[in-house]
Amino acid sequence: MRDKKQLAELHNFSVWLHWRWEGKTRPKPAWLPGGKGWAWQVYNEFEKKHPHTRPPVPGPKPPPANNPPSEWKNAPWCKKHVHISHGLRSIDGVWTIDQLISRCLQYGAKAIFAQFGDDCPDPEWVGHTKQLYQAGKAVGIPVGVWGRCDYRPWPDVQAAIRSVMPVDGLLADVEQRCEDQQLPEHLYDEFGDEMPLGVIATGGIDESLDESDVHAVADRWRHFDFVGQDYYKADLPLTPDTGENFVYWRSTAKNDGRGFRHLPDANNRWHVPVVMPNAETCPPLAFHIPLLKDYTPHCGVWDAELIEANGEWPVFASI
Repeated sequence: MRDKKQLAELHNFSVWLHWRWEGKTRPKPAWLPGGKGWAWQVYNEFEKKHPHTRPPVPGPKPPPANNPPSEWKNAPWCKKHVHISHGLRSIDGVWTIDQLISRCLQYGAKAIFAQFGDDCPDPEWVGHTKQLYQAGKAVGIPVGVWGRCDYRPWPDVQAAIRSVMPVDGLLADVEQRCEDQQLPEHLYDEFGDEMPLGVIATGGIDESLDESDVHAVADRWRHFDFVGQDYYKADLPLTPDTGENFVYWRSTAKNDGRGFRHLPDANNRWHVPVVMPNAETCPPLAFHIPLLKDYTPHCGVWDAELIEANGEWPVFASI
């Protein structure tokens, strides 16, 4: 070594080289002005003969997704479907099970949801649901159930759902404060390993649980897909915007996109709309076709009895 100055330069350069070799960022030291020091020249010659690719600097971990996907695959509400309530009852029924299945096959209904519970207008709903499930299974049409779960105690809800199983999916109708404040957890713990779970509701689901804000409510219902009652009523017209925002706990626009699940099987929408034609001041099904164009075929109609009574099966087929 020629002198102490070169020794110090070599030491400093070796420290700098170690940092560079490790892929770390380090400013060029002042003791190598313009890269003209003799150690720098030696390094350049070495790198020409032995090129070294610096490893990529790892970036920050991406934040958790604000809109995780649904945990259910091929849920029946993501298909074009119909809901039924009173059509199978023995007294003044609309059709037989075979006739209903025939309508669905002819006009393209890919799933059926039958009403359950003590408010179902068909007193034979248990037996009819079981028969309908078997008939649908034979031709490849999934049959699920829907029914009010909010104003009943949990043992009653549990028993009503269990009485019709097996079925291909559950839509819990939740429109107000739940009597059972553990309803989401109870439904998921009891039935989550047996079938897909969803809620069908209006904006009343925001008040379903005694939580401080809408995000807390959404988190409690996080295991459930959302099916919205998107009813176009005279005093509550449905617009293309409200289709996505009708129930705002599923809306990115009103909730900053925090924690709300999208539905990959429904073109990544936040919810599946269900319209109601020809009842409660709602216009005919034909009126709803333009409103459903962005959702087709991931939508439903409540109920099939109204489609039948108004001769709108051909209109349903056009959805």
